[in-house]
Amino acid sequence: MKIRQFFILTLFLTISNLFSQNLSDTINKYNDKHKKIGFWQVYLNEYANKVDKKNAFYIGYELYDNVGECVYPFSKHPRPKKYIIKYSGITSQRGNPTPINGILKLLYKNGNPSYEELYQNGRPVLIKAFRWDKNGICSMEEILDYTKMFNNIDGTFYYELFGYDHKLFQHGYYKKSVKGWRVDFEK
Repeated sequence: MKIRQFFILTLFLTISNLFSQNLSDTINKYNDKHKKIGFWQVYLNEYANKVDKKNAFYIGYELYDNVGECVYPFSKHPRPKKYIIKYSGITSQRGNPTPINGILKLLYKNGNPSYEELYQNGRPVLIKAFRWDKNGICSMEEILDYTKMFNNIDGTFYYELFGYDHKLFQHGYYKKSVKGWRVDFEK
């Protein structure tokens, strides 16, 4: 019985060690021209804005392509002067960050959403942005869906732009083309 427990513990530690080595092999790396490539860990405050580690609540992962161009940067969110910020998900404490997992909502003071962002394991899954007219009618909705990748290429996503009455205006994949990283709109 003790030999079996020892074997299971040894196997678990070996697999854990391999996993942690594999993870560390894929984060914060440079190419031979000393440009960032792959996933880079960033620290985020309670608004999902980049900060230093001591002020961080969360960890996020930005993705750089093989020539060092940032494919997905964390964008700066405004401080809650005109917004109400709500986060539902796994919470953390300042200075002890964990990967962001949950939904971050920025609401206007009247309760209408400005942004809704879903994160899982430090990465974006779905981001929605809204604009409202003076009558309180949604005049624009943008959707970035990271679950729909172009040819299974990490960092690509499906983009949709809707107007009044949820009418689809533009859609296409965000991907790298001869003109750089951009949305190639479908006809």
